[in-house]
Amino acid sequence: MPPPLKKEILTKQGLFVKHACPPIWAKSCSSSHCVNTFFVTVNGGGGVVVVVCSGVVVVVVVVVVVVVVVVVVVEVVVAAVAVAAAIQYQYLRMIKWEKVT
Repeated sequence: MPPPLKKEILTKQGLFVKHACPPIWAKSCSSSHCVNTFFVTVNGGGGVVVVVCSGVVVVVVVVVVVVVVVVVVVEVVVAAVAVAAAIQYQYLRMIKWEKVT
């Protein structure tokens, strides 16, 4: 049995679609009225899929983008803390050396 068309998938969820598109993995549509180009959420809102009914499907995985941004920010913060700690350590060594000599 072939997979249901997007129109059937969206109709089962109480949503409306103007034109039938190729089958997709959509769970819900972001608006109550879908047209040729629309957004659908997948994985319970964990990502966004932009679907263009001409057959071109562009997947924008929001979770991956957010994770990458968070990782980059955390790495920058860790690097800044490491630099600050190294500077403070060198300063304390310098003060200790001055007191000794």
